[in-house]
Amino acid sequence: MKTRWSLWAAATAAVLMMQLESSESANILSVFLFCSCSHNDIYSTITKALASKGHTFTVITSQPLASLRPNYK
Repeated sequence: MKTRWSLWAAATAAVLMMQLESSESANILSVFLFCSCSHNDIYSTITKALASKGHTFTVITSQPLASLRPNYK
């Protein structure tokens, strides 16, 4: 199981590194189906930071979202 996640993380990192050209803001769908608030806090911090840089997020989560930006749905 741990190896599967490591391979997935390595593949994701490789794809992201191939996209290192000039970037523009993007529309991003995030699905976080964790039961634990602590897991959602980690990922929501990342998505909110990216939203502050101009990216538009649509977030599906099992936890309520506190403060929303206009580009954070």
